[in-house]
Amino acid sequence: MKITFSYSKKSFVFCVLMFLCHFAHGQVQSVFHALPTENNTHQFGVAFACSDTIPLNNMGTIYSFSIDAAIHQPQEASLTLIVLEDTDGHEYVVAESSWFRFDTTEVYLNHYCEETAILGGVTPAFLKCYLTGEANVTITDVYTSSQPATNNTDTIANYIKEEQTNNIVDRINDYNTRHRRLWEAAVTDVSLHFYQNKKEYYNDGNSDAYSSNMQYYSKGLFEIGEPRAYSASMDSSLFVPSFDWRNRHGKCWLTPSKSQGKSAYCVPFAAVSMLESNMLLHYNGASSIDLSEQYVASYCGISYSSGCFDNDAVIRFLKTDGTINEDSMKFEDRKDYIPPAIRPEGNEHVYLYDYDNINSDNISLDTLKKYIINRGPGVYGYRIQNQGGHAMTLAGYGTITPGTTYLYIDGHKKDTICSDADSLVGRTFWIYKNNLNPEKAKNKGYMYVIYHDVSRWSMAGGAFFPKGTPSSNVSRTILCEDLDGDGYFNWGVGSPHIPVWAQSDGDDSDSTIGHMNEYGYCENLPADHPTYEYIYNDSTLTTFECSSTYLGVLHGATVTLHTQPYYASGTKVLLDRGATLVIDGFTVNLDFLQPYPGSRIVLRGRAKIQKPFESPLGVELVIEEGSIE
Repeated sequence: MKITFSYSKKSFVFCVLMFLCHFAHGQVQSVFHALPTENNTHQFGVAFACSDTIPLNNMGTIYSFSIDAAIHQPQEASLTLIVLEDTDGHEYVVAESSWFRFDTTEVYLNHYCEETAILGGVTPAFLKCYLTGEANVTITDVYTSSQPATNNTDTIANYIKEEQTNNIVDRINDYNTRHRRLWEAAVTDVSLHFYQNKKEYYNDGNSDAYSSNMQYYSKGLFEIGEPRAYSASMDSSLFVPSFDWRNRHGKCWLTPSKSQGKSAYCVPFAAVSMLESNMLLHYNGASSIDLSEQYVASYCGISYSSGCFDNDAVIRFLKTDGTINEDSMKFEDRKDYIPPAIRPEGNEHVYLYDYDNINSDNISLDTLKKYIINRGPGVYGYRIQNQGGHAMTLAGYGTITPGTTYLYIDGHKKDTICSDADSLVGRTFWIYKNNLNPEKAKNKGYMYVIYHDVSRWSMAGGAFFPKGTPSSNVSRTILCEDLDGDGYFNWGVGSPHIPVWAQSDGDDSDSTIGHMNEYGYCENLPADHPTYEYIYNDSTLTTFECSSTYLGVLHGATVTLHTQPYYASGTKVLLDRGATLVIDGFTVNLDFLQPYPGSRIVLRGRAKIQKPFESPLGVELVIEEGSIE
């Protein structure tokens, strides 16, 4: 364990020794007991059947705060969160409970405390109790300390926080093992934040056990909802079993995951990520793009700590106001940040062309798959009891099979999701780019999520997918490429000029795969399928050899021949509309020439074409000096 504080080494060691000695004689979960001696008992006897806040009077200055409580949590989703607020408005978690932590419907806490195990001398003002999933709680007694245990409160508080977090992670992993939950918890940056710095994460108390556990997610299949019963019709689909934009055509079409830190900026981060992917897919010549989430968060009308963003408002802002490049306005993870009154111009300004909002109450599994395949990554998320949720970028989906594995973002390492025949086999899971914990998560900032309860499918507001070609004040090339030479082209998801003979390629990194149909299934090409080479730009050729079956001169390219081409296998020349073939000063014997309407053939310098060819209506033939036999 590595801990870094600003205190002297001698002081730190002394404080830690005090801490260890204090808890050496405690109970199994003594890390959740107060460090200072509890010398005040307050009979409480307050029952909470719903979320509520009560005042705390006449407690004076305290240095710890613990409770005796009985908690009833009837559902796996049930969550109890008890928070102390002091007179300065600072908040501390006293206790949090769920099945994942205690694995029982009835929980009894004795002298229990979390962030209130050691305090720097605060005056209590309120006790807040947040309850979801039909949970209820009775607090019988409260214990406080009126004397400090140490002068180095912050040092010990950080140490206790890390020890408690390790304990919580162990209990979650034990629960997941016992109940065959297929995800792994770990200590993450978010989980080590104190409640005061991450309370927006709890969505004003509208959290449940699943959303609370997201801060510990490291890898595996994260299940939301309790029922695991599977029926064949539940996830039956016309679409291909898996589709992942992290590995299409041999490359990733999502930008690297970034952390939203302690902010509530999940919607700006997810929406900007969607726009970045939209740019990569329409301008597939772009090697990378990095856009500013801070610009959207700052000028969309929402402050750092004012709670959740409205999905539609943020995505509409990307359409009307756009965003600039990241280097021109970097993310500021602090509440006191005041953005410039005059908006930065940025080196690049990008706008979303348009978007579709799919009503989450009526969305079907196949509709979602169709939009993912045809539009690229979108904004979707997780709903908490119809009271908001967490937005993420939806990158793809898969189907659970025995031994299911999915590629990491680097395209090499693999992570097993389901190692054996399980009740989840046959179910659809969704692949999210998540802006929580990307540095620590073993899945490189991605989550695999399965919903047992369709009412949890999305945050209020539905699913959002880009529509049309995004715009930028920086000139970018829209490429249409056949990189594997199979005659099938990839041009992202836009509508650029494509060769007149072209079909879309299901995988432009694999010459054995051809066209992909509307359901995501790809055609398998035979071993003797023709090969292709292309000329994209103006070229003057004095020597030329081609070993492919077809040579394509593409739109906008002019090829001037000063020599007889050599074709190893009887190459057929294709002229795309907008392409020009100039034969200058010699007799050419082409095995096959296919000009398409809109193309142009020019003969000059007594050039000749010996073999006949068909010239359909719309082909321009210019004979400056020469002949066709």
